[in-house]
Amino acid sequence: MKPFTVCTPMFKHDCSDCVFLGTYAGHIYADNDNSRVLHDLYFCPNIENPEFPTVIARYGNKGEEYQSGMSFARADGILPLYEARLRAERYGLLQATED
Repeated sequence: MKPFTVCTPMFKHDCSDCVFLGTYAGHIYADNDNSRVLHDLYFCPNIENPEFPTVIARYGNKGEEYQSGMSFARADGILPLYEARLRAERYGLLQATED
């Protein structure tokens, strides 16, 4: 099964500066009965500190139900964050980098 995107976020996100990049269903957590966990993906330009933008993968409505960090957005890192980084690069929101 390939990851898919939807046009509207599935989970609440309270930062108006973030850019919604779509929903990702490509990550399977072994401790979650091997089921797919949906993640809403975001790019945050970090308006107050623009030299440090980040990506976010939200998997629930509670404040703590998210992952973030450019340092984890690698092929060998956290896959939903990696997907968010790739989408942000593809959409021209973030300069492309080498893995």
